[in-house]
Amino acid sequence: MLLTSELAGEQSLSQDEAFEILCCEPPHKIRSRLRAVLTDVEHAKAALQRTEQLHVSGRVQWTVPDPLERSPGNGDWLQHRIRLGSLQKVPRDFYAGIWSLLQHCRGLVIGDKLERRNRLNSRLVLEKTPGERNFATLVDHLLSRIEAPEYRQLCCECLLSLMAFVETNTDVRFDDDLALDVVIGHAVRVGWQHTHPSMELNEYPKHKAHAWGQFYLASPGDCRRWQVIALRELAEQNRLV
Repeated sequence: MLLTSELAGEQSLSQDEAFEILCCEPPHKIRSRLRAVLTDVEHAKAALQRTEQLHVSGRVQWTVPDPLERSPGNGDWLQHRIRLGSLQKVPRDFYAGIWSLLQHCRGLVIGDKLERRNRLNSRLVLEKTPGERNFATLVDHLLSRIEAPEYRQLCCECLLSLMAFVETNTDVRFDDDLALDVVIGHAVRVGWQHTHPSMELNEYPKHKAHAWGQFYLASPGDCRRWQVIALRELAEQNRLV
């Protein structure tokens, strides 16, 4: 990730484009890049952070409606997510909502953000209509490539959160690709920090596994609130630079 981010910054590329170029470089060049990165890891981490920042235009309201949810019978949200993710069952109007979301961003990345085939380019996709079966099939295919059913369901929930956000903010535009991995990853950190307010930020990496476990067990409403806060942080980091 650090190597890819450095290359993306050097050549003004997206991370998936930089990753493909990196894969085409001979081993000795990658070794040389690795040595350079290891001499200043903090600089490389800063480059990675910059690639995840969001550029938002328009007036933003950072409060969105909570999802309609019914607590699972056994009270276990993780098992509920595993079940829904295995069935890959999505709400009504899910695909139309994604099509509308694409009007507010440059693209969506569903799954591994370094894989170019996981990107939905807004300009190309919006040539279709929201009701086209081909569009729904494409979205289903990207979701099905995510191996863990519980994470697949988290991605569906994240898409629903992003849909709710742009429904609330109809004139907002992200001049970036919205990568679900990035939004969810930051939301996991936000959730852990909110439930452990005394923790120092630099201590978070030691608790990352527990933070993910907590996130999987949290309700969709809590996860949505943390995702919106993560969006705000990613956008406001850019404004502070």
